[in-house]
Amino acid sequence: MVPPAQIVTNIMSVYEEVNSIMEGKISFSMKLPLCLWPEEFLDMLSSKKQISTLCQLRQKSGLIFGLSGEVILCNTLLDYPVGKFGEDFSTKEELLSFFNTTLITSYYNKLNNYPSKKCISCKKYSTCGGGCPMLWSAYKADEIIKGFD
Repeated sequence: MVPPAQIVTNIMSVYEEVNSIMEGKISFSMKLPLCLWPEEFLDMLSSKKQISTLCQLRQKSGLIFGLSGEVILCNTLLDYPVGKFGEDFSTKEELLSFFNTTLITSYYNKLNNYPSKKCISCKKYSTCGGGCPMLWSAYKADEIIKGFD
């Protein structure tokens, strides 16, 4: 896997050209922690409305259903459904009860924890969330995350 710092360097080195080719219609859905990027770059992307942060998992703002009615917490966890329509729930009330079970709550808590102690006091954590929770299955967060003071 490419080191996150190298990804940042590569993207920043081609941003202007890609932005020009795409006529400004480029959007970054940030999966890397924001602290890896220069604040000026983040501010510029924000002013151009070219950045989004915090996935639906981090925001608890949506559900993903597979083709057979499986409930999936994250797009990268397609092979790991946590429930299924018709088996674990059949009505909206049952779905709400299902999502409030200890098991599902524990999944969310585990996936939404701070990836690094540096994130606890980070001024951008509310819009960053420490990056994609799945990153930390491949990288060591404490070695990568810098945090913003």
